[in-house]
Amino acid sequence: MGKEHGMKESILQGIRCLDGSTVLSVVKMHILLMCIYFLCLLISVLLSNDWPMAVSSVVWFTIYCLFIHTIRDKRPKLVYYLNQILTLGFIIFFVVAFGWRCSAHNFLFVLVVLIFAANIERKSYQIVQVVLLCAVRIALYIYAAEVPPLFKIAPVDAAWIQAINSTAVFVDIAVLVYVIAGRFAVLQKTLEENRRQLSCMQARDQLTDLLNRHSAIRYMEEQCADRKTEEQICMAVGDVDNFRKINDKFGLECGDIVIKQLAHYFRQYIEDKGIAARIDGEEFVFIFHNMSGEDAYYYLTRMQQAVQAMEFHFQDERIRVTMTYGLVECLTGKSTEACLGEADRKLVMGKASGKNTIIF
Repeated sequence: MGKEHGMKESILQGIRCLDGSTVLSVVKMHILLMCIYFLCLLISVLLSNDWPMAVSSVVWFTIYCLFIHTIRDKRPKLVYYLNQILTLGFIIFFVVAFGWRCSAHNFLFVLVVLIFAANIERKSYQIVQVVLLCAVRIALYIYAAEVPPLFKIAPVDAAWIQAINSTAVFVDIAVLVYVIAGRFAVLQKTLEENRRQLSCMQARDQLTDLLNRHSAIRYMEEQCADRKTEEQICMAVGDVDNFRKINDKFGLECGDIVIKQLAHYFRQYIEDKGIAARIDGEEFVFIFHNMSGEDAYYYLTRMQQAVQAMEFHFQDERIRVTMTYGLVECLTGKSTEACLGEADRKLVMGKASGKNTIIF
């Protein structure tokens, strides 16, 4: 549980870091595009000798350059709101100074995209921000219809400015969506990898890293479903004899050491023959692939002898253990639970007959 909890915390932390970097990347990209936009606008209006808009373009270009230079160490949420305020200020200034025909109001759509791209507020707050931007657009339209601009724009210049603004808005939105899609592709890949690791952790026993009971049964069912008619599968249930006495005498730490070392041996021994799983405290299950009962009994006997010869060291003590096994052939048509139940009954028979034995 500790490892699983730590993995979940790591996932959440990764998502938070990715979200923060996404906000900064999106805002920086928007600011960079705004700087390019003001340069293009400046070149255009200089050719037509529109000095008020030329001066305004220089001023706003300078402001955005200073902004992108000072946001390095600021928090993503603060950077996002400063950018929204700055861009909204530019829109209002240009509509008031040059009128509705300058098309600066179209940049409100970029701010709408940024609201959902940053995704730093709850959905209700995002909707409120969109409603406010809509209200600003309506208010600017009413204002521009009633109040003449501070500086007039020639019809020819207005057409060029609208073309530049429309292009800038489309490019800005397209680039922002592209950046967002790339970031979320990375996030999705990270989540998929972490889900896979979590699924793997949930399928395994935390102490031994062997498959747990549920995963062993599912694995057995898959093997039985996929096997050919002539293929044989055997299952054995093994239990450490007198394990409670080890815990009572030496403590749970010693018991864990014994279980972990046994699991390590089982994993190596049965690797090319099948799988081993831990289904209870000191109880293991072994699944032998494409093997008759006699063959499985032979390999299980060698395993029994190897376990009996092992020495487990805890502090200054040397500990030896034995195991009892119940072995069954999993015939076609017999369920995994039925095989496991039969092997468990044979294990009980082995315990009753003196332990350290194999009942087949």
